[in-house]
Amino acid sequence: MWQEIIEPSKRVQPPSSLPPLIWKILESRGVTSEEEAQALMAPRLADLSHPTTLRCMESAVDRLIEAFAESQQLAVYGDFDLDGTSGAALLYEGFQMLGFKKPLVYQPHRLIEGYGFHSHAVETLHKQGTQLIVTVDVGITALEACEKATELGVDVIISDHHQPKEQLPEALAVINPNQNDCNSMLGHLAGTGVGYYILLGLNAEMKRQGLINDPVDLKSLLDLFAIGTVTDMVPLIRENRVLVKHGLKILSRTQRPGLKALLKELKLYGEELSSADLAIGFAPKLNALSRLEADIRPIDLYLEKDEQESQRLCEETMSINKQRVALQKAAEVLAFDRVKVSSQAGFVWVCSDQFHKGVIGLVATKLSAAYSCPAFVGSLEEGKISGSARTPKGQESSSVLTALEASRKSLSGFGGHHAAAGFQLDEEMAEEFEKSLSEHFSQQVGEEAFSQVPLLQRFDAVARLTEINMGFMKWYSSLEPFGTGFEVPILKSENVQIKALRELNGGHLKLTLGQSFSGHQVEGIWFSPPLRTEIQSLKIGDIVDIYYQVQWNRFAGRRTIQLLVQDLELALYK
Repeated sequence: MWQEIIEPSKRVQPPSSLPPLIWKILESRGVTSEEEAQALMAPRLADLSHPTTLRCMESAVDRLIEAFAESQQLAVYGDFDLDGTSGAALLYEGFQMLGFKKPLVYQPHRLIEGYGFHSHAVETLHKQGTQLIVTVDVGITALEACEKATELGVDVIISDHHQPKEQLPEALAVINPNQNDCNSMLGHLAGTGVGYYILLGLNAEMKRQGLINDPVDLKSLLDLFAIGTVTDMVPLIRENRVLVKHGLKILSRTQRPGLKALLKELKLYGEELSSADLAIGFAPKLNALSRLEADIRPIDLYLEKDEQESQRLCEETMSINKQRVALQKAAEVLAFDRVKVSSQAGFVWVCSDQFHKGVIGLVATKLSAAYSCPAFVGSLEEGKISGSARTPKGQESSSVLTALEASRKSLSGFGGHHAAAGFQLDEEMAEEFEKSLSEHFSQQVGEEAFSQVPLLQRFDAVARLTEINMGFMKWYSSLEPFGTGFEVPILKSENVQIKALRELNGGHLKLTLGQSFSGHQVEGIWFSPPLRTEIQSLKIGDIVDIYYQVQWNRFAGRRTIQLLVQDLELALYK
């Protein structure tokens, strides 16, 4: 997918309909014809895999139709993150669109209950008359909760995408494309995506049986699909790519009053949304609600129908996000101070009773980016440590999940993905945990200090700054959505002069860049640059080779092109 993969002998003449730089980017992703380019830029909903390729789909649909016929009480149980929240809202609305009795919705509290499908929640839902629970983005390891459901006579359909363990829960149906014996080839779906496929399968069968009179447009739920899929950082390939592409268009003009109010507040409503707009501009505001265990939750904005109440929820969301930003900033300052005096090699581990549990994942992300190594951050409270771990972007082979597995003797629990995971341990095991991490990472990096960050050398194409113009951006937007598995293109421009340079709050850098053969200049921003000597000593007039992504910068109703700097190095000559 990178430039060096394509051998010169295999390169073909670019189609005349595409700008040369766009073709270079496509070629670096393995595209070799105009037909392939068209399929990538304009994917079709007609090419989706059929729902019945998912193991247990037919038995799940049969049980849901039984619930429909008997007007049984359903409950949707979703994880508290934006994948689980989006999936819960999607199933809640989708079931009602298909004519089901209004479902109950249950989400565990992040800080009080923690992640998982919990037995006490099954008891609560049972007391409320629930006869069938459908989980979304959670439940694949919930043996005890499913046992409790069986004991109470409540059927459970598990829908999840996380990696299963050897023993599956005893549920009526387990729909997970990553379980053994599932040949669907849909392992890239997020939890929301698995939930959407349940609705597709249910809709098709209800039509076949004549249970639906009026057409049901499930495409109207793709704004929720897009939020859940992009924020969960699953591969944006195949089904995810086509559904997110359509979902971003629907979200940009969504008629959900809560989401509409928030998008308007962020000056994003009606704009051509990118996956970055969603992941960086929109999602963190919603996530702040669950991170700080606020009185309102993200699903309240998803489902609120009243415009006046939606505006109130939006204002409260923005206020809570300000609190999140302040807590995160304080934790980052303390974390960086502690890392500076540590002697860890190949990883970062910091823990404090001053870290709010709701922001430790964000702090871990910041540390992993700054030091270009896996970061582990713990929040200490009453002798117990709750932790989050992150792998820096582009170094997914340094799996934090594998590191936690190697340190499991010091942990009371852990789980997640290779790039992002959570863990728990007792305070007295903190020293043993650090020792285990040190032993694990020493086998990978030897004695090399983690602060020696390698320069980014992989990129999609070499570009002149004059090529980054409005015409290019029009074509560039057609390559969206970008994300895991189809990353944002990285371009390289050589012999670029730093025309202006200033440091922003938070240690970010604002740059004005130009090339000697042209008077064309472009603005760039570098968030959390690595702590390298040559970066700390940059000055106006320096000539550099620069690696960057391209994005729109929206300000005061105007859009301008901005480079999002990824790395740079001093040029060989000035």
